[in-house]
Amino acid sequence: MSDARPPGDGASLRDLVAKGAAWILGAIAARQALRLVSSVIITRLLLPDDFGLATTAMLLGVFVEMCADFGIRQAIVQHREGGTRRFLDVAWTLALWRSFGVSAVIVALAGPFATWMADDRLQTLALLTALMPPLQAACSPGRLAWMRELRQDRINQLDLAVDVTRLPLNIAGALLTGNAYGIVFAGIAAEAVRVALSYVMAPERPRLTYDRAVAGDLLRYGRYVFAASVLGFFAVRLDAFFVARFLGMGTAGTYAIAQNMTAPIEGIASQLLGGLLFPYLAKFQHDLPAIRARMRQVMKALVFGGAPLAALAVLAAPFVVDLLYDDRYLPAAGPLQWMIVAVYFSCLGTALNCPLMATGRPHWGTLATAVRLAVFGVSAWFFGVHGAAGYAAAIAASTFAFLVTLACVPWTPPR
Repeated sequence: MSDARPPGDGASLRDLVAKGAAWILGAIAARQALRLVSSVIITRLLLPDDFGLATTAMLLGVFVEMCADFGIRQAIVQHREGGTRRFLDVAWTLALWRSFGVSAVIVALAGPFATWMADDRLQTLALLTALMPPLQAACSPGRLAWMRELRQDRINQLDLAVDVTRLPLNIAGALLTGNAYGIVFAGIAAEAVRVALSYVMAPERPRLTYDRAVAGDLLRYGRYVFAASVLGFFAVRLDAFFVARFLGMGTAGTYAIAQNMTAPIEGIASQLLGGLLFPYLAKFQHDLPAIRARMRQVMKALVFGGAPLAALAVLAAPFVVDLLYDDRYLPAAGPLQWMIVAVYFSCLGTALNCPLMATGRPHWGTLATAVRLAVFGVSAWFFGVHGAAGYAAAIAASTFAFLVTLACVPWTPPR
């Protein structure tokens, strides 16, 4: 668990970035192929209502998780001593304590959540999802160091191995239960597989450790990530809640299919930008001209290369949905087109936030996320009358506001 190579070793850093990018693109392509096969099979075994139930139940866990995100991973990347065993042990301990709190809150909210959503079936499903946070936190502490060390090969090897096992688990769950429980049970089993594999790949023995000074350093940086996560959940996930609550679980199921189809793009953006560009730029946080030079290259690629691809994807979306799914899922096409636009704007905004995070200015990302949430609230009120596509359009409008806000902030602080 050593620190990554020093910034001065430019060739080594470039090699790590190139290797990491190759792994990200290759692994996500393979994982999306697996998820597509799983989705096509499962949609023939379950009804849209089952997809809507499972997705909505898991949203409660995602909400609580993001509301308790203390930014520990990002702090490990940004702090100069983040790769030491002392920091990693404290980070692992904080994450484990946090996971038990998250599970307790999910259990407490499961009943009121089902009541608010007007569907009693959600309570038991939501209670089952409370098993996931401790499993996720129990992974090897060595995994925390992978992002800091730009080890995207290890990160993606683990994720790919888990998705390989998830495919038969999803199919088996659907066949054995014939309802939403199969999807939730498969998710829990997949997280257990992740824990086991993490210790095979990073066999460091976890140690419950608490150091007040180290915890203070981690949480001091992470407080802005925490605020951004809370705001980000509402800005990004409220549409799914509204669709399920006001349009029904069947519509929520088709909406979830559209979200799943944009998931690979979001995954690529998250890992290339948040998992690779951010830690890469953090190595140059004391060399501001180098950060600006690299950001110019990144933004040119995203604008001139990404815009045509996004436009093509929007045009192709209805044909892809028609090709892959039966008539019950064709309404996913409209929301999918708006989601593609939203993902592209989000990619640009996330890229702009990377140098701000790397130079110790995460508060700008928090501000932009607050603007994003405000714009979504207004847009959803206007566009929600148009159904699921209207809520997806509100997400696109809010991500554009997120992008514009971050575009107004200089990449590097003044000297």
